[in-house]
Amino acid sequence: MGTGAERITTIVRSLQTFSHLDESATKSADLHQGLDSAIFLVTSQMGATAHRPAITIIRHYGEIPMVYCYPGQLNQVFMGLLTNAIDALTPIPTVCALDSGLETTAPVKTASAPKIPTITITTDTLQQGNTQFVRIRFTDNGMGMSEAIRERIFDPFFTTKPVGAGMGLGLSMSYQIMVTNHKGKLLCDSRLGEGTTFTLQIPLNLKLQDEPAVPTLSVAAMPGMLMP
Repeated sequence: MGTGAERITTIVRSLQTFSHLDESATKSADLHQGLDSAIFLVTSQMGATAHRPAITIIRHYGEIPMVYCYPGQLNQVFMGLLTNAIDALTPIPTVCALDSGLETTAPVKTASAPKIPTITITTDTLQQGNTQFVRIRFTDNGMGMSEAIRERIFDPFFTTKPVGAGMGLGLSMSYQIMVTNHKGKLLCDSRLGEGTTFTLQIPLNLKLQDEPAVPTLSVAAMPGMLMP
């Protein structure tokens, strides 16, 4: 009973973090808390399947300050990037790629033993000119993507999923949240057969940036969640 009550408490707290998805106001937020909640909510997707062993999550959290931002929107980006990384580490019998094009249809053969599927999340701070950023990197050791796919992953409606399996909007909306709404950056580095890293650069204080645009798109933060 004690273990069950503890788990229920954790679930409720994680869901509370995502209960402000449509909140338009900015406020100071602990991004590590948002990351931990997103990780917890995708835990069930990381278990072993018929196509791969269980996925390992590695946290390399640095010392980062509170960030004045749209925390609900950033939580959506965290969830989307985690889900894409999980998909990149889960082979699909047909076209092995999802919204982000994280894998290709042609497997890359290696002589090494099968890798343990791993997602590494690293946080630190970065100074560029007069602006200080929090930097968050999501790295998976999946199949990676070709340069041709990488150049198009942020295009609206671009997808390499099988027909009916994806709309091609996930990374496009994450890009809008990062660049338009937060005046930050969303970068991608990928090497075929080695893996992919998505890097978020978020200004510490949105007040010091140009007036942010009001978001025009609603992003589904959790698989299966219906948005109005």
